Amino acid sequence: MSMMGNYISVTPADVEKIKADEGHVEELLDQSDGELALCIEKSWQAIHYVLNGDPWKGSGPLGNAVLGGRDVGEDMGYGPARFLTPDEVSETAKALDSITVAKFTEMLSKVNFEAGEVYVFSGEDPNDPDIVEELGGYYGDVRTFFHDAANGKRGMLLFLC
Repeated sequence: MSMMGNYISVTPADVEKIKADEGHVEELLDQSDGELALCIEKSWQAIHYVLNGDPWKGSGPLGNAVLGGRDVGEDMGYGPARFLTPDEVSETAKALDSITVAKFTEMLSKVNFEAGEVYVFSGEDPNDPDIVEELGGYYGDVRTFFHDAANGKRGMLLFLC
């Protein structure tokens, strides 16, 4: 069974509903396959590790890019979804501006994934050009998704399933 990283961009109206009733998260999670959703497959922990230097911990805006936010809703098997406010989404988008896809792929070569026991690389070579390209692509998707959400003044739900 794979742990897939997922994002849902949350409209301003849904942000207010979540603030009033965290139960609204369950309804949004049921709609996680539309244009306001992104799945980064198994790349989630590698991206977090490159951005934060730790497979699970992070702080500040870059810490919010994959595993950030506050817990909301029920446990989904790998923990509850996490919620980022529109301000946190905007701050994260700005922080991601400092790391282009090219810089991110360069950073990949300097990270010891084996020491961090990073999920995506069990049994895989993190220096394989296909994997580097795939991770760079997913990272680019995350940057774009955060920018689109920030431009729409939307919040975000992040979750593993």
